[in-house]
Amino acid sequence: MKSRFNNILIISLITLGLFSGGVFLLLKYDVIHFEITDNFIRKMKYEKAKSFDKKVLVLGDSQLQDWPFDRTLHKDMEKYFNERGYGFVNAAHHGFGPIEYLNEFSTVLEHYVPDILLIFYYAGNDLGNVSYRTDDVPMKRSNQVIFEDDVVSEKNAEGGVKEEDFDWNKYIEMRVDSELIEFAKNRLRDPNNPGLRHINPFLLDLASWKPNSLYDNCALESIETNFGWYRSLQFFERIMEMADSISAKVGLVVIPHNVQIDTSQYDFYRRLKFRISDDLLFSNSPQHILYEFCKWNNIEYLDLLPYYKTHKPSAELYLPNDEHLSEAGQILAYEVSENRIFEKLLNENDSLKKERKKNYYKKFEEFLVLNEIEKIRNDSVWFNDIQRKAVLENRSEEEQLRLDAIFVLEHY
Repeated sequence: MKSRFNNILIISLITLGLFSGGVFLLLKYDVIHFEITDNFIRKMKYEKAKSFDKKVLVLGDSQLQDWPFDRTLHKDMEKYFNERGYGFVNAAHHGFGPIEYLNEFSTVLEHYVPDILLIFYYAGNDLGNVSYRTDDVPMKRSNQVIFEDDVVSEKNAEGGVKEEDFDWNKYIEMRVDSELIEFAKNRLRDPNNPGLRHINPFLLDLASWKPNSLYDNCALESIETNFGWYRSLQFFERIMEMADSISAKVGLVVIPHNVQIDTSQYDFYRRLKFRISDDLLFSNSPQHILYEFCKWNNIEYLDLLPYYKTHKPSAELYLPNDEHLSEAGQILAYEVSENRIFEKLLNENDSLKKERKKNYYKKFEEFLVLNEIEKIRNDSVWFNDIQRKAVLENRSEEEQLRLDAIFVLEHY
């Protein structure tokens, strides 16, 4: 009898062990998800990453968060760097932009000092994250906690985004298709299964607030956009100063918006009431500005736009009815990044300190002044006023033009 009891006990313990181990593996490899366990896994990975002699830190937005795919950009990167003896921390978070990238970097440095810093800039909204804000206060993380000093926003701590957080009547008044409104609600009800009958509800919110946002982020056509770049470059400058202080190698990758790739989703954006036309297909202002910034500062740079444009069919690189990368888009981003930038950073001589010219934002400021002067010249009424002021103040026409251009930029 006692022997039978012992056998049952042993079988029960083995079964319990196998069950517990199975659940652990399912959680670890992202097969099943619970917020508490997700945070535990993140913390566990963070502690593991800190134990490596060499380390990598990634800064980015929702493009680099967890998506319900077998392969994602951040998972492939983690595997790649871990296999080469590097700890890996992905500090990307939805809604983040240059302000938060600087804040995340300064936060993590207290506990995790990276040898390689990778910044993934999303051309679709990272500029708007700066230019649409009136202060430099960084957004708080949601319940996706990583670092010791992470602060969770009260709203997200209470359970995340809900249907009641959106003004659905406003979208109806804008004459947004009722079908799209229902698709946005579908996404809120089932956030882990994006598809044809799901759309990002924040796109509805953005279209109602900033219908010009596609142009604001992808083209240089307003003072607001130009000034947003001026501020963004200052944040990147401060990130570079911090990277230099710890002798970290830096790489910057630009992920394009799908309106820059092809016109397959243009009708979708029109239905949401965004301003859109075919000239966006030729917009590359974010890529050009960041290329010049990286060249100025001797930073490894990668623009994914040409690789996405030549991929056929290019529409498959993004989720349907969305601006986020699909699994195919995530895989292509990783494969190009591995070949074009990761290997360069790993093979770069650690003792070779790169010279940086710094203060590129001042060079960009001069570009803004010249751009504003050109606008004044093209406005006959304004230009005539400049000529009159120049005579009254005993200044040259060029001097008065510059003063007025600077005044406009400073008082924007």
